[in-house]
Amino acid sequence: MTVTETTEAPPVTPLDGNWTVEDVKREFPVDQTFTYEPSRHNWIERQFKNAAKHRGEGLPVSFPESIDRPSIWDGFEVQNHPERWLYYLTDEQNGALKGALAHWKSLNLPLGKLNKTTFPLPESFKAVTEAWVEILLNGLGFLQVRGFNIDDYSEEDAIIVYTGLTSYIGDERLNLYNQQLFGHIIADPNYGPIDIVAPAQVPVEQVFHTDAIPAGNIVSFLAVNGAETGGDSTLSSIGRYNLLLTSYFSGNFNRGTPGKSEKRPLLFHENGRIIVAIARRSVTGYGIWGRHKSLPRATEEQKEALDTLHFLGRKHSLNIPIRRGDIQFLNNYEVFHARKAYTDSADKQRHLVRLYLRIDRIEWERSEHLKGHVVKKDEAVDLADEIWNFKPYAPIKAAA
Repeated sequence: MTVTETTEAPPVTPLDGNWTVEDVKREFPVDQTFTYEPSRHNWIERQFKNAAKHRGEGLPVSFPESIDRPSIWDGFEVQNHPERWLYYLTDEQNGALKGALAHWKSLNLPLGKLNKTTFPLPESFKAVTEAWVEILLNGLGFLQVRGFNIDDYSEEDAIIVYTGLTSYIGDERLNLYNQQLFGHIIADPNYGPIDIVAPAQVPVEQVFHTDAIPAGNIVSFLAVNGAETGGDSTLSSIGRYNLLLTSYFSGNFNRGTPGKSEKRPLLFHENGRIIVAIARRSVTGYGIWGRHKSLPRATEEQKEALDTLHFLGRKHSLNIPIRRGDIQFLNNYEVFHARKAYTDSADKQRHLVRLYLRIDRIEWERSEHLKGHVVKKDEAVDLADEIWNFKPYAPIKAAA
């Protein structure tokens, strides 16, 4: 199997607020044959064109013929068994969360000191969270927690309670993006074309992907609010692809930012698991932002491979409506996630608060395949330097 390879690209003038749409289109051209929005027609056509190249190919070296793990599931099957992945908080547990918040406030500590000790839950609740971790690591790989009494709190307090609860899931929470702790998934009508670099900023469908989480392996979300219509979370088991691998799936995919790109297999086999670490946007770009002109274009085989992952993900996916107060946990390397398009209203604007976590029992940084993708634990930003960005930041406006 090919390991990660990092390559340097020519330096690029950073976006400084003075770029125009034409500047972006010139420096970051979009490949119109391979955009963020997958085309089923193009996918089928590529399969015919590439068929001769794949004839006689077998599984990549080190890949087993099949893998039998609980994380390999079909959406239709688990949709009909919500007891396997949907957990409703009890009145007693909601009371325990409210009591933990009161205890936390009585300590008058900096927010970075929020942890299991300063946000204490009863032993019975701890046992439940330990069962959740087992589901994430050795079960389906995802969990939806419902019934959190979010209306009992201010928005800030609700986020504090959510963060306190996540301290029982992850051994560490991760502050990224200039030390900001939270990602805010919300559509802002003030964004212009040059401001939109990801589908999270607009109410459109997101394709199946995993997140880039330096030092972590768990994605979590708190639904501060749901949409007026749509916006379902869609999940799919990465392990469903273990019988459909061909050697070109393990080839290098260039992805990255101006000045630096990396090459890494799309799929690989690690510790008895099929693992994916890919966001389609890192290869195609999004909106008017394509890949920088200095970076290599995706090959026809790579385009087919990425489309295959998306359309198979859709075929085997599970849909979960997002309600206000819902909390979701995902094993980022074994579960793909996506989102349905949605419509906001004056009363209901879909808003998820995202927090990345690390569970030490999965030592992903040992993987040769993820070198350059995962930051070692001792390189993570100290929690004392956390920036608790409770509110979404306004877009940085650029020239028209």
